[in-house]
Amino acid sequence: MSQVIPEGWAEQTLGNTVIVERGSSPRPIKNFQTDNSDGVNWIKIGDTKEGQKYVTSTKEKITPEGALKSRFVDVGDFILSNSMSFGRPYIMKISGYIHDGWFALRLPSLMNTDYFYYLLSSSYVKNQFDLLAVGGVVKNISGDLVKKAILPLPSLAEQKVIAGKLDELLAQVESTKARLDAIPAILKSFRQSVLAAAVSGRLTDSKYLELSGLKNYVSFKQGTQVSSPEQVDEQREGYEKFLRIINFTQKSNDFKYVPKSNSNRYINEDDIVMVRYGATSGFVGKGLSGVLANNLFMISPDGLNLTKDYLYIFLTSPIFQNYLKQMVKGGAMPAISFKLFDDAEIELPPFKEQAEIVRRVEDLFTLADKIEAQVNAAQLRVNNLTQSMLAKAFRGELTADWRTANPELISGENSAEALLERIKAEREALATKKKPTKKASIRKKA
Repeated sequence: MSQVIPEGWAEQTLGNTVIVERGSSPRPIKNFQTDNSDGVNWIKIGDTKEGQKYVTSTKEKITPEGALKSRFVDVGDFILSNSMSFGRPYIMKISGYIHDGWFALRLPSLMNTDYFYYLLSSSYVKNQFDLLAVGGVVKNISGDLVKKAILPLPSLAEQKVIAGKLDELLAQVESTKARLDAIPAILKSFRQSVLAAAVSGRLTDSKYLELSGLKNYVSFKQGTQVSSPEQVDEQREGYEKFLRIINFTQKSNDFKYVPKSNSNRYINEDDIVMVRYGATSGFVGKGLSGVLANNLFMISPDGLNLTKDYLYIFLTSPIFQNYLKQMVKGGAMPAISFKLFDDAEIELPPFKEQAEIVRRVEDLFTLADKIEAQVNAAQLRVNNLTQSMLAKAFRGELTADWRTANPELISGENSAEALLERIKAEREALATKKKPTKKASIRKKA
């Protein structure tokens, strides 16, 4: 895989630019894990995450004996994941040892570290790794194939300029992402404020609220227990959807189906349900029709003093939800009894005003939904900006004016071709005079 590169740039394979070594693991690893003070850092995939640049700590250590069977990486070395989070680069801020789910990449002194990091993070290199990799869900790649990836290489001076420009541009992208990422929480708070205002009369400046016991205006219907043999995974004639907690709390479309003989516990899409047991007890939902499971129950208004829509607003409001949290018992598996509603109070506006409150809430929620959709679209665009910037950088577009203004820094002894020759000479010198490693020092101590 190659691309058109600017005049004065060169291309070289990864294997001819850096030293690539695969990690290795002492086995069984549990025999070499240690909490002792002489343990050495054992770098695992779990010590890193997407977007992280440096490895600064590890959760586990291995013994010096285990280190002898592994691969040492020093401060400044790169490691490249070869499993799970496939193809992600990280720079070592600590020394340690890597297993065979990592590659160690050792840069020549004439390669700019930040340029190389951005290059490995780009879709240009990542796409090459994907094409070279084997495997299904979990891909992996051999060291020989990793070495075949082609890298665009400008002069060392231009590498530094590109890295500096990317630092600046991507910092702006991250700042924008952080501001966008904060908006969903703001919208959630806004919706909660709307609900609180709606059920306290502040949304309509109501002067006709009547504080009443909620139990006087609602009735309950418990869901039904259906044995596992009666539940099937596919729709059949004479069967209805069996509505479980996850269908409401997680909006899961993983439905079970049960015989219509259970239809005395059937609910419609506009009916209001509440989770009765478990970690999500008190969750209020609607919008589904089917047979209700026994860990849920339906709450119905009397229809004379209280409408379904206003009841739903009240039950989802922070005022009622806070009341539930104070009253519900059961520790890790709380349960809601119908008796709990005996002391619940509702500020009940007239029927006509309930309709107006519902309309205003729906209008404000529609506005919040519209903003949320715009934010989601903006997040997608911003998420693509990073790769767009990297692509421009490695096509030479970010430094076109700089090259025109600094021809002496990209030609002659400063050219990319001259840089490759010096890198080649450095690699040959290392090959003939292999530097001692920390493994050797550990062996002496043993």
